[in-house]
Parts: sequence; C-alpha cells; structure tokens
Amino acid sequence: MLSIKRKIRLLLFFLTLGLTLLFGGWGSAGTPRRSQEHALRLLTTETPQVVLGRWRVQLETPQYLRLGDAGLVRLSLLPIEESSSAPEGPSLPGDVVLPADAFGATTATRPTMIAEARLDLAGMEVRPDQEISEPLFPGQPLTFFWSVRAVQAGEYQGVAWLHLRLLTDGEETRLPLSAQEVRLQVRTLWGLSVSTARWLSLLWGTLTFVLGFPYLKEVALWLQQKVQHQGGKGG
Repeated sequence: MLSIKRKIRLLLFFLTLGLTLLFGGWGSAGTPRRSQEHALRLLTTETPQVVLGRWRVQLETPQYLRLGDAGLVRLSLLPIEESSSAPEGPSLPGDVVLPADAFGATTATRPTMIAEARLDLAGMEVRPDQEISEPLFPGQPLTFFWSVRAVQAGEYQGVAWLHLRLLTDGEETRLPLSAQEVRLQVRTLWGLSVSTARWLSLLWGTLTFVLGFPYLKEVALWLQQKVQHQGGKGG
C-alpha cells in the first residue's frame, strides 16, 4: 500500500499537472475568427451605366481576445469579375454611383481612385490609429490591417470605415463606401491576463516535474518489465 506521504505527493502531482495543462492550454490556444462581407460596385452616371469595378468588402475580426493579447482586424476589397455594362433595372445593395464631375470633361477620363480606411474602436488601443490610404485599381485586391489590444476585459464595439477619394484634373471628391460594425469580446481566465497565465503554466510545470521526478525511475522499471514480459510470451 502507498504511504500517506506518497499519496499526498501523488495528489499534488496530478493537481499541478492539471493546472499546468489548464493555464498552458488557455495561454497558447489560437483564437477563432469570423468575417462579414457585402458587394460593392462603382458605377458611372451615364446611360447605359458603366461598371468601373466590383469588389467584395470583407471584414475579418477575432471572435474574442484574451486580455494581454493583440488581435488582428482585416478589411479587404476582393475583386469580382463582371461585365463592364451594368444590368438594367433597380440598383443593387452596395452600388455607389460616382458623380459626373468626378470624370472631368468626359466620362472617358477615368479618375484616380484612392481607398481610405479607418477603424474606430472606443476603449481599445488601435494601431495604426489614423486613416490608411491605398490606391484602388479595378480588378486588383486591396487589404487594410489593424492591430488591436485592450487594457481590461469586457465588450467593445466600433466601426470600420471605408471611403473613396477621387482625383480628376486637380479636383477631389470623397465618397463613403462602407461602414461595418465591429464587436470584440476580451476575456480573462479567473481574472488573469494571458501573460500571467503563461507564467503560471511555467511555474506549475516546474512543480509538476519536481513532484514527479522520483517516480520516473519506477515508471521506467515498470515499462522495462512489461517489455520483457511481452518478449517472454512471444518466445
């Protein structure tokens, strides 16, 4: 029979092993992501209308963040192949008709298009925290990235803004393209941040090794006897 001392040692061993797996698993597990998207078409005012470009506006965010971790928010414009002529009938959701003065003297003059994006997320640290601008070309994808971090657990919500800036013959026009809601939940483990959980996992792992070390020799001998017993049966 096991002595009281050995029983207590085994109990502590399994307790520290469980805590090591708990804190280590929570601190190292990846976070799932979610996305939302809608279609976007840029049309001219002429008749018949001409499609200057069509994209899927896709917003990707983490489903949740662990306190202390930085999350990635991504806003992408993914091109969709389509005929250059817009179909007749009612406008589609996501259609943006460019004003006539955006083309200068003639609609044959294509304006320079610049996409501008900004992430407003009150209460969270957002990098970059200013508007980002990138040239927008028909048929070409475009992606904006932000790193977000919270200083305390809770529910956060904001908006990912997307605007289009048109430059033609020295004139500038700015149009809103998209405003998508962003919701983020920041979690803790018993009130602990992810960095604290990782340190505790290291601590409990060290204690687990110290408590379990005396049993390593016994386990090795037991395995050796099992192998020898199986070998004897085979002979």
